[in-house]
Amino acid sequence: MPDMLALLNEVVGPYPFPSYSVVIHTRSAPYANFQQELSILSLAVLTDYGEEAVMNGLSFQYFGNSVGLAQRQDLWLIQGLGGYLGWLWIEKSRGPEALQTMVKRIASYDLDFPPAAPATAHDLDNDSIYFRAPMAIHALRIRLGDERFFPLLRTFYARYRGGNAGTADFIAVAEEVSGEDLTDFFQAWLYDDKLPPLPAQ
Repeated sequence: MPDMLALLNEVVGPYPFPSYSVVIHTRSAPYANFQQELSILSLAVLTDYGEEAVMNGLSFQYFGNSVGLAQRQDLWLIQGLGGYLGWLWIEKSRGPEALQTMVKRIASYDLDFPPAAPATAHDLDNDSIYFRAPMAIHALRIRLGDERFFPLLRTFYARYRGGNAGTADFIAVAEEVSGEDLTDFFQAWLYDDKLPPLPAQ
């Protein structure tokens, strides 16, 4: 975890709370719960997801518990940013090839559902929220390049730390930092049904 926190401090900003704890339990619960300053993980989650589950717990302290949701339609943003920071740990700890292998696998999933346009509360719990949302963040990184993508993360976090933010806020910061009109990009990744291809690298 110290190495994970060091990565998050570098790419996002300082840890937002005075402390952090992890509870690991043995009940047969295949899920994790990330509250302020506390992650609750089952052994089943650790077995299935390993270090990525630990990194996600830390990531959601930043996006989810520090930068909160403006409305339920913005859940993709928290899942996308928090989830993608877990992907960054895979890249750092196992190498870029491991990240690319995972991205190719996830791209084969059925993700033809727009993550930022849930019709009902039931639509908030689907693979697009958990997989297409971080894929959209990855696509944004490819589109902008690291020299603009990581300043975007740091700017968004610094601006909304300790408050709430929504999709429009994130898009506005992305366009501000990148100097680009990203309307078509976000329309395709967040609101169109069909999963778009990743940008060319």
